[in-house]
Amino acid sequence: MQLREHIEEETILDYIEQRANSRTKLAVEAHVASGCTKCQTNMAYWSGLLNTMQTNPITAPPKAVLNRAFAIFAEKSVQSTRLEKIIATLRFDSRVKPGMAGLRDGDRTSFKLLFEAPNTRIDLLCEREGAEWSIAGQVLSLETADYL
Repeated sequence: MQLREHIEEETILDYIEQRANSRTKLAVEAHVASGCTKCQTNMAYWSGLLNTMQTNPITAPPKAVLNRAFAIFAEKSVQSTRLEKIIATLRFDSRVKPGMAGLRDGDRTSFKLLFEAPNTRIDLLCEREGAEWSIAGQVLSLETADYL
């Protein structure tokens, strides 16, 4: 550390709490003694703050106060209704997209559907297998970007 630079706050804290090595300790003392008012002010601030923290014991809040604080947050949390948890909205249907010119009138044997529910996407591929339909799909998190 050069004398014309200001002392970093981490270094001041190390010095005050006696964690600084001897070289750093000498440099801090020399810099403060050189008359740097900014560093002297920082040194006095941190010394006073640490002294206050050490002399004033921290006590835990009463259990009743903690319980009330937790209850307040529990009351404010938004709860989805059972219906909201079940309902999914159709967001994509491949049958709605216009087909290519040669395929518009063709027999559609498969299509893709994407439903969205709270925090969830449901991706379905519906394929005709003779007279029956086969449906395969996956459930995706909203964080998933590749859903189409």
